[in-house]
Amino acid sequence: MNFRKKIVALLCAVAMIVSGIAIAPTETKATDTGIYTEIVYDDSYSISDYWTTETKTAPTKPGYVFGGWYTKPSDTYIALEEAKITVDAGGKASVSDTVYAKFVPAQVSSVKAQNASETKENDGKDASVRVISAIDSTAYRNVGFTVLISNKNKLLTETGGELESARVYTRLKVEDDLSYEAEDIFGAPAEYFNVWRLDGIADKHDAKIINVTPYWTTLDGTKVEGLCKYIHIEDGYKGYLSVPVNVSTTQDVAAGTVTIAYPAGLTLVEDKVEFAGVFPDATFSDDKSGTIKIVGNAETVGSYHTGKTILVNLRFTADSSTYPGAGKGTFLPFTVENELFYDWEEKEVTIDVRNVQY
Repeated sequence: MNFRKKIVALLCAVAMIVSGIAIAPTETKATDTGIYTEIVYDDSYSISDYWTTETKTAPTKPGYVFGGWYTKPSDTYIALEEAKITVDAGGKASVSDTVYAKFVPAQVSSVKAQNASETKENDGKDASVRVISAIDSTAYRNVGFTVLISNKNKLLTETGGELESARVYTRLKVEDDLSYEAEDIFGAPAEYFNVWRLDGIADKHDAKIINVTPYWTTLDGTKVEGLCKYIHIEDGYKGYLSVPVNVSTTQDVAAGTVTIAYPAGLTLVEDKVEFAGVFPDATFSDDKSGTIKIVGNAETVGSYHTGKTILVNLRFTADSSTYPGAGKGTFLPFTVENELFYDWEEKEVTIDVRNVQY
């Protein structure tokens, strides 16, 4: 398979019937949430600051993920392919035209999960789960997922630990008479699904973390990671809404605090809160009326932690009278407030904590 070519969008032919934890909105679109909904083309970024023949680094923008370098020769933006990039003596990109950094709303590159419909609690059988993300166009070399079992052991595949493909899907079948387009699940401007099925997950591992991070490779050759998701098989049959709170920087931080506002009708499952990411020793307090305060690394402020991962994974149950099919009829926004992060010298560090939409 030639991953240097653009992805070919194909009609979804996945036959797996699923149930449980997937979003399947029918009442509202993501544009109603106020969370980043449009692609942005920004010419304030210099490609030579990020792109070299040796290292291709993705520029960052709060609330977005990088979607590639683009030119605009007429009224249409055109993805810049690696073969058309001129390099200087130092290997840096040298492009005569105005070059735009394309940014896609981060929610497009998030992850949803669906258990196979036959998955039951303590049934002694292996489980299957389908992981799903999205892209905004076919102007990418490839798409894929990095999967860590128990949050640390990389899933071994024929591609060396990553599930990578040049195939995407226009529709996703959920049940015999029910299917969705990418925008229905990931909001505007999602256009295509990126889908993998993980099989053979032993019954005894239903409560363990399966760490899934989607990625795409732009036509200029930059690999870009999306929003990480913690998946648990048990979420499907216990009715948990698993909500990851991602940060989007590689800066090291020593301590920090953030408040997460969550919708009415949800109850935090306190013994299921997970801090396996930025601050493994973080603490939290839930005011029971819609806000959770996270305090990270207060006890061991002398140690640094990398910022590019999950800050906390929150799991909720939903009031069936408020949300008859929680996550299946309405997008549920979780808003980040009051984020403050510091380095070892107690100087403030700017960290983008992502707003979340379930």
